[in-house]
Amino acid sequence: MKTILLVTNSFPFGIAEASFIRPEIRILSRDFRICIVARNVKEEQTTRLPENVSVVRYDAKAGYSVGRLFLKTLGSKDFYRELWELCRHGNFRGFKLKKLMRYCMRVFHFTQFLEPIRAKLPESVILYTYWNDYSVYALSKIKRPGDKLVSRLHRADIYLTASNRHYFPLKVISNAKTDLLAFISEQGMQYFKEHFCSEIPAQVFYLGVKPQKSQAPFSEKESLNILSFSYLSPVKRVSRIIECLGKLNDIPVHWVHIGDGTEREKVTMEAQKYLAGKENITYTFKGAMENEDALRYISENEFDFLLNVSESEGIPVTMMECMSFGVPVVATDVGGVSELVEDGQNGYLLSPEFSFEEFYKTLQTYQNLSYVQKCTLRKNALQTWENKFNEETNICRYSKTLQNL
Repeated sequence: MKTILLVTNSFPFGIAEASFIRPEIRILSRDFRICIVARNVKEEQTTRLPENVSVVRYDAKAGYSVGRLFLKTLGSKDFYRELWELCRHGNFRGFKLKKLMRYCMRVFHFTQFLEPIRAKLPESVILYTYWNDYSVYALSKIKRPGDKLVSRLHRADIYLTASNRHYFPLKVISNAKTDLLAFISEQGMQYFKEHFCSEIPAQVFYLGVKPQKSQAPFSEKESLNILSFSYLSPVKRVSRIIECLGKLNDIPVHWVHIGDGTEREKVTMEAQKYLAGKENITYTFKGAMENEDALRYISENEFDFLLNVSESEGIPVTMMECMSFGVPVVATDVGGVSELVEDGQNGYLLSPEFSFEEFYKTLQTYQNLSYVQKCTLRKNALQTWENKFNEETNICRYSKTLQNL
């Protein structure tokens, strides 16, 4: 049985990664021994691991010597290669130098932690990081002959945006020794190839969700029951939902949001300001819910569709989960969303910077469908999950690929 050394942000601690890494571990552990390195020292373990899966915790602050790591960075050839590339293309900026320096120092610290772990593992190991960040570069430094280096790529670790100031340090250099880049969307893979490098072995491996025991309830009615399910952060733009519902006057809507986050207070105040007192709008904030509780809630309550208006996405697992219940999706056409939502077939796509008029027209289009047509939309959503986002099918394919590396 082969061995995987897997780097996560937090799993199996906390809940942030549990919903999508837990099923992968369950299936991969059938074919591999797994050693997880979790970069989380604060939260409690929330996932029970199979017997052949072990875990160690990396403390990014333990033994972190700024002076020593600074000197190691100044002695790194890759540090100067990156600086040369920035200067050659006219992209050098002071903040990039600072970001590059911190990145390299973090790499050297993490490498020092990983080396004795790798030394205790068998001769041939799959070095696998769930995120394409500094861990890729660190794993490449401990890679031995016969090892294979694999990285998944999602959204925040691919796209150059204002939040990362349009710069990923050493992105090309750190991925040079990878044997497989596993993207969760076709769009993400194409973006990476266009902006970074196109010659590294890459494939798309969709995430997935498990089958549900039954479809969510649905009946013929005049009002719309709309669900949104996301972390309350600026990129999710839940405030845009409130803004649009606040302008809506002739369609009765009950809106439910599942999820908590940094913008909870802001969103709550906006809802009170723009939605309270509107006769055609009611709303409920359910707050944070364990994934199983959230799925149970969706299975027991009637929703016309899931609404997602994010400005950036990979392919949201929440969309797959709703489709597995036969719930259609209305979402902004960003990232890999169009690989899941087929406009007019299993939901509707909104422009990334949609207007209220476009939002209103989409609601009208759905509202004007017959009950039979709405049921067809739901049937298509369920079929999309079965064909493309079945957890067991997708992870088994991924496992077989890793075995054959």
